[in-house]
Formats: sequence, C-alpha cells, structure tokens
Amino acid sequence: MEIFEKNLKKTNKKKKYDNFRKEQEEKMNELIEEKKKNEKEINLIEIDIDKLKKEEKVIIDKLMMSYKETLFKGKNVKNEGLVWIVKAIWNLGENVPMSFMPNFLDCESVDYLFKLAKKQNALEALIKKRLEDKIKLKKKVSSKSYHLKPPEDNEDNEDKTNEIINNNKSLSVKAKLILRFQKETKLLENSRKKDIYRDLVKKFKGRENKFEIINMPELFMIKDLENQIEKTREEISELKKNEINRIIKCFIEKNYENIYHTNIETVLAALIGADEKDTEINRYNLAKKNYLASMKQVRFYSHNNMNKYKY
Repeated sequence: MEIFEKNLKKTNKKKKYDNFRKEQEEKMNELIEEKKKNEKEINLIEIDIDKLKKEEKVIIDKLMMSYKETLFKGKNVKNEGLVWIVKAIWNLGENVPMSFMPNFLDCESVDYLFKLAKKQNALEALIKKRLEDKIKLKKKVSSKSYHLKPPEDNEDNEDKTNEIINNNKSLSVKAKLILRFQKETKLLENSRKKDIYRDLVKKFKGRENKFEIINMPELFMIKDLENQIEKTREEISELKKNEINRIIKCFIEKNYENIYHTNIETVLAALIGADEKDTEINRYNLAKKNYLASMKQVRFYSHNNMNKYKY
C-alpha cells in the first residue's frame, strides 16, 4: 500500500510537471507568434516610413526648385520682399547659397536679406512665446483680489558690496572690478523691475478689487518679452532704413543701374516689398533731383572759377 501511494504521488507529480511544461510551451509559442506578428507590423511601418520619407524628399526637392527659381528671378516679392523665400527655405531645413540670389542684388543687399530673415524669425519666436505665456497666465487667474508688491530694494546688499570693495585690501584689482560689475548689473536689473512694476500699477489702476491672482514673476517675464519684441521691431526698422538709404545712394551716385542692369523699382521691391516700395520711390526721386541740382551748381561754380584764371 505504501509503495502504491508513493507511485501515485510520483505519477501526480509527473502529470503536474507535464501540464506545467505544456502550459509554458503554449505560452512560449504564443509569444513567438506575437513576436512574429509584431515584427511583421514593424516591417510594414518601416516600409511606410521609408515611403513617406521619399515622398517628403520629393516634395522638398520640388519646393526647393520652385523657391530657387522664384528667388533667382526676384519677381515674386509679395508685401515683404524676397525675405519670405529665404525664411521658407530655412523652414525646410535647407541653406540659401549665394547662387540662389538674383543677379541684380549686390553682396550688401544679400547680406541684408539674411539679417532681416533672422531678425523676423526672432520676432516671430518672441511673439509666439508671449502668447504661450499669456495663455498659461490666464489659466492661473482666480477671482481673489491681489495687491501688487514692488520689487525688493537691495540697498543693504549694495552697501555691503561697497564696504567689501573699499575696505578689503586683500582683494586684487581684478576681483574688485568683478564685484563692481556684478553690483552695476544688479542695480540695472532692479531698476528694470521697478520700471515694469510702475507700468503694471498704472495699467491696473482703479481695478484693484477685480485684480486676479497672478504670479508676479510671470508678469515680469511677459513685460520683458514685450520689451524685447519692441526692441526687435525697432532693430528691423533701422535695418531696413539703413539698407534703403544705401541703395538710393548707390543708384544716384554709384551707377548701380548700369552695373547690375536693373532699376530702382525692382531692387526696392526685392528688399522691402511691393507696398513699401512706392513710398521709397518718391523719396528716391526727390533725393535724385536734389543731387542733380547740387551737381549742376558745383559744375557751374567750377566753370566760373576756371574762367577767372584764363588769360
């Protein structure tokens, strides 16, 4: 009886082992099938990705050919000049070689277009960032009232810095210069924050009870972005003004028209766009008229002076 029970136990144990092994083999087979299925799907996805990449390259190549031809002709200026094509090519992740540029532009004008494109891209990025920050700020708005607090005054820290610079004889000249520079930087930063604070107080004057809970650092960041946007716009305006003045001078005084076989209308349209061009043409005509009148006067005086010395 005892032997029988032992054999029965062995048999049951073997059956359990066989069942376990069978289950594991089935699971393994399922995993193998699943792996094969996944690999097949991955292969199909990779084929689709390669196909899309090829299609994308074909589209980019066609766009590049179109942009290159349009840029080289220099005719499709829209309302902003050829700078729109430069930015469009950059957005494709491609470079704009000099060979793409129209022959009627000199090196300075080409350089101007690149600088203008960079400035405009920077401006667009700042405007986008300001919008994103305003949206984030709006989400934090609450019905509770909030009183604006002015930035902390750092006069104590400034006095300590002055004391260290003046009294610490062990400091080297270089170290003292570094401390003075850091002090001046902090003063400028605090002054900037105070200016922003005054603007905000003025902006929300009379609405203190309705003023939302707003994180002050975020307000300062938005105001700072607005200052950067204004500064970049001024830089773009100055860049345009300088280039227009240079081109007008080149056409009037340096024979640009004959050297590059073009006219002032075409060049100005390429640099600043169709709309602004008309205003600058009037300015060019007036400048040319004044220049010719002054040259006529110079020749007149020169002729009279030469006659004085004839015997």
